[in-house]
Amino acid sequence: MVSTMKEGRCVHSVKRLADITAQDFPLVGGKAANLAKLISAEFPVPDGFCVTTAVYRALIDDAHAAELISSLEAIGATETKELRQLAGRIREHIRSKELPADARRYIEELLDGRELYAVRSSATAEDLPHASFAGQHETVLGVTGVDAVTEAVIECMASLFTDRAVAYRAANGIAHSQVSMAVVVQRIIDADASGVLFTADPTTGKRSVACIDAALGAGEAVVSGTITSDNALFDRRSGRIMEYRIGGGEESLESTDAGNGRVLTDEQVRTLVSYGEAIEQVFGSPQDIEWSIAEGRFWMLQARPITTLFPVPVPPPQDGALHVYYSFNHRQGMT
Repeated sequence: MVSTMKEGRCVHSVKRLADITAQDFPLVGGKAANLAKLISAEFPVPDGFCVTTAVYRALIDDAHAAELISSLEAIGATETKELRQLAGRIREHIRSKELPADARRYIEELLDGRELYAVRSSATAEDLPHASFAGQHETVLGVTGVDAVTEAVIECMASLFTDRAVAYRAANGIAHSQVSMAVVVQRIIDADASGVLFTADPTTGKRSVACIDAALGAGEAVVSGTITSDNALFDRRSGRIMEYRIGGGEESLESTDAGNGRVLTDEQVRTLVSYGEAIEQVFGSPQDIEWSIAEGRFWMLQARPITTLFPVPVPPPQDGALHVYYSFNHRQGMT
């Protein structure tokens, strides 16, 4: 979907996820760009669209917003009380606005009034290899109808200036004025189970071990950590389930029956890991993947780089030499 600049309207105000290309990143942000890449690679992704950064820029296109953001820029990372006050004023300023008429019209055209939608932030400094911004911005779940969706879109755009997002940017040296917010609107899957797959173990850093958290129903509680989920560790080299813990407690290994209290069968664990390995290959780095399963079919809801892993040295290409890497930190700490 494309609109023009005539009569003050936005450029490219709304784009279907399936229509997004790599060149659209400044318009759609990290989350939408990653979803579009999954769709392009033919992974199962729920239908949706992106309200672009052009709409966000229209919402802050006034002297008062510019003054507030400039003042926030001048504070830096230390004056936390003043930073919180200014961030709150910017959020309220954005919430006081209405979406441009063309953006609202396109949203209404794309919505199915019978479906529930997830509305998620997709900032241009989000889901990046060096800064994930996980949990810093807003997500609104279970909304339906154009009024509720547009309100949720504005709320997500205002969340570019949550206290934690502003502090995170300041700590990482990212200028507030250089970041924009797009918003992903996606059909909610009526999930039997959901969770998170790490294609490398984020606890140990082992890239040969995949880690899965899984729980019945929708996945938001797993991501937020508000429930105790099943946890599985999978050895990608041997293709073996190393460990499966039910609800963080009793261990259950090599049991193919999910009716024994397990969320996932062995076969489902292996299928999910195979999806993760293919997604990792597409993105070229270990991935943090949100997923759901409904009526036996897996859906990929989100993919972002794992930013907490120690970087692996890359030897010169095809030089034929043996390369040995030595950790002097360990040499100093261990006798």
